[in-house]
Amino acid sequence: MVLDVKSMCAEPTPLPELMRSAAPYAAHFHANDASLRGPGYGLTDFVPIFQTLTEIGYAGYVSVEAVDNSSDPATVARESLRYMREAERGNRHGHVR
Repeated sequence: MVLDVKSMCAEPTPLPELMRSAAPYAAHFHANDASLRGPGYGLTDFVPIFQTLTEIGYAGYVSVEAVDNSSDPATVARESLRYMREAERGNRHGHVR
């Protein structure tokens, strides 16, 4: 199963709860904002997402899936990675904007 942040954001259940219920089946993780942009480019808070990935023992790949970005792909990749590292450390102040 692919855990996809944008898709999970469409559900009424909180993301951490969805992630916990899917944990035994999780094979891949798509890090994307609900706005279809890269992590840190929108309003989705990735701090609880990364806390939950750690909690469920997810050790697979995390890929940035950015469909709608006005920046070039290299910038999106670099800034999304920077933001995700900050979120993984629990820092909520790393948004790209």
